[in-house]
Amino acid sequence: MHHSYEEIFAQRGHLYHQAMTRYPHAREEEFRQVVAFANLQRDALACDVPAGAGYLGRFAPQGTIIHVETSTVFAGLCRDGGREVVLGDTAAIPLRSRSMDCVISIAALHHLWDKASFYREAHRILRRGGTLCIADVRRHSPVALFLDEFVHAHSSTGHRGAYLDEQVARDLSPLDFTVTHAAPVSYHWRFDSRDDLTTFFQLLFGIDRATPAQVHEGLLPLRPEMNAGRWSINWELLFVKALKR
Repeated sequence: MHHSYEEIFAQRGHLYHQAMTRYPHAREEEFRQVVAFANLQRDALACDVPAGAGYLGRFAPQGTIIHVETSTVFAGLCRDGGREVVLGDTAAIPLRSRSMDCVISIAALHHLWDKASFYREAHRILRRGGTLCIADVRRHSPVALFLDEFVHAHSSTGHRGAYLDEQVARDLSPLDFTVTHAAPVSYHWRFDSRDDLTTFFQLLFGIDRATPAQVHEGLLPLRPEMNAGRWSINWELLFVKALKR
């Protein structure tokens, strides 16, 4: 059985948010990569969907990001953090047609089995020449294997993802998108200690059926390492950019 994004984060959205707030710099390199990839300008208007509790906004030019969420848990956390949020559905985004310069989605679409509806909505709300930027888990990548094997076996909510591959270009092309980039991007998540790294993963992915030692062992394929007293771990997402024709 596949759980929806809303079902998953109704159960563990608060744990995910604990990870992101206790270790706010862990994924900094990821968010900066996405902002650079989207090439957000100060006069642009972009929506981040689903936006979680508004984590991307800290790294984007001020005033450029509209947070769109489908989870009531994340929407509430977004508001608690002083961020405005639009609560809706990826198949019916509550924004005006042709109102956005950019639509961004980070590490959420692999929870969405009906991606075509999201792609159509992204096309609808984008202005002509606007950009759809996706950063998500690549099929058969080390990250995908970690999620569907270790996390699935050691989390009460399990984990089965609908990951991206070269099919994304074929899916977007009939919808009047031109895919200009589709390639994996590697970077690091960074931590002050091994304990911080382990705790972050336990919270972020709801790993409640493994000891810290088991979690660290499960992370070995992602090559955690210590350098200059700090820990880092390899992470990767498939970055896709498509222009609305």
